[in-house]
Amino acid sequence: MKASALAATLVICALGFGAIGAASAMSHKPGGDKPSLKGDSYTCFDADMIRGYQSVDEHKLIVTSDFNQAYELSLGGACIGLDTSFTIGIRSRMGSSEICGPFDADVVYNDMGGLRQTQACPVTGVRHLTGDEAAPYVVTKKAGKARP
Repeated sequence: MKASALAATLVICALGFGAIGAASAMSHKPGGDKPSLKGDSYTCFDADMIRGYQSVDEHKLIVTSDFNQAYELSLGGACIGLDTSFTIGIRSRMGSSEICGPFDADVVYNDMGGLRQTQACPVTGVRHLTGDEAAPYVVTKKAGKARP
């Protein structure tokens, strides 16, 4: 009796481990999800190194870093008055000035030239812009003839 109970337990365990292995093998796409050794070195930006900004609407803001990189910040809630503010600030929530993703920072601003109190909107997404998306916001070198 003990031998048959032990054998049944071993069979059940073997089937369980086999099912786990099969599920793990099926969850990976062959050759599709290989991690890239070349990552985007500009996925984060330093809030202390912002040289400019442009508000797209009350939910999106484009900031340009000193390293000539553009980032689209998605903002939580309606940031009423952001598009008419003269200055903004980015306040970190984590103690570091490096902003990489959602909830790392708040955008603080004063609309109406400082007549109202400072308002804050949480950053809910950070996306590094490249190529044609970044072109309107970054400085590009223009090809031209050399001066004599």
